[in-house]
Amino acid sequence: MVGNSVGWMTIFDLLIVFLSGWTIIFYIRNADKFRVANAQLGARSILLGICITGIYYLSDFVTMHIFPMFMPTMKAMSYMNYLHHNVSWFVIAFSVAFIVLGFLYVTRCAFLSREKVGATLAELERRDAELMAQNEHFKAALDNMSQGLCMFDGKQHLIVCNERYASMYGLSPEQVKPGTAVRQILESRVANGVCEVSPEEYVEERLNWIKEMAATKRIDELSDGRIIEVTNQPMSGGGWVATHEDISELKKVEEELRTSEKLFRDFVNNSPSSISMKGLDRTYLLVNAKYSEFFGRSANDVIGEKPHNLFNKDLVDSNLSHDNAVLEAGCAVELEEEVQVKGETKTLLTVKFPVTDDSGRVMGIGAIATDITDRKIVEQELAD
Repeated sequence: MVGNSVGWMTIFDLLIVFLSGWTIIFYIRNADKFRVANAQLGARSILLGICITGIYYLSDFVTMHIFPMFMPTMKAMSYMNYLHHNVSWFVIAFSVAFIVLGFLYVTRCAFLSREKVGATLAELERRDAELMAQNEHFKAALDNMSQGLCMFDGKQHLIVCNERYASMYGLSPEQVKPGTAVRQILESRVANGVCEVSPEEYVEERLNWIKEMAATKRIDELSDGRIIEVTNQPMSGGGWVATHEDISELKKVEEELRTSEKLFRDFVNNSPSSISMKGLDRTYLLVNAKYSEFFGRSANDVIGEKPHNLFNKDLVDSNLSHDNAVLEAGCAVELEEEVQVKGETKTLLTVKFPVTDDSGRVMGIGAIATDITDRKIVEQELAD
């Protein structure tokens, strides 16, 4: 009977040891996944139960194999019987309690952790979706820029570029993959025939600009006639961002404006009449060559100044009075006036008119004055 009891106790203890060992291994292998520091308390409880069981088996081993070596067999057997009948169930009760409580605690922590992991995964999925949406918006913004944009890291490898940059230089998606070296991209641009200089000169010149790692702006004239303005801006930590803007139309408009302005100035400066224009604050904005000759003041001396800084009070008062009359009338006014210039009295036939912008808003006052002094003298002589 005692033998059967001891056998069942041994099997039961071994089962407990197996389950507790499996629980510890399970916790150790999944602790990082669960990320639950509190589960250590359950593991320690299980370990304590195992230690109690281990101490019991160690005592059993000592009474069975060591004691008989130092005392009579019957006395050793009495110790063993006492251990089996009076201590074993007490030990088993404590070890089972610690192991079961520890197992339940670890299991509870595992379930709580799974809930936390599930919530964390849901949050990560939400953030991942937001990040993907932001990336889509970022890509859409890049691809809808009027400028070509590219970004390189400190090792001169492409990080990102937009479609506008690739299309400007006829580059395929394969040629502008992230990680492509800048030299390789430049060589691809040369292969597409965008430069008129030698390929080696084209590549080396741009690599030298890049090595300077300074904010730079330059103009590239391509072989097809396009004009590209390139701006390089270094980034902290190495690398740079470059924008490429096709300013061909802008340059064309600027050239047309320069031509138009030259034609206008040639026309104005070759007029036999004195021509001037003032802003609403009465500051001179324009005078022609005849005006400078008539009043003996260069255009540089007059433009930007007001009449009271240039002429005597009588002439200034008369001039401002006529200006006000034009603004009040809102249309051209013709008048004949006498002015003192270089000690002589001159008679001027002047047409003053409001200068307006495209919307009709008055921006200034223009004047065209013709010297009719000689004609007046002739008319007076004929009258006499």
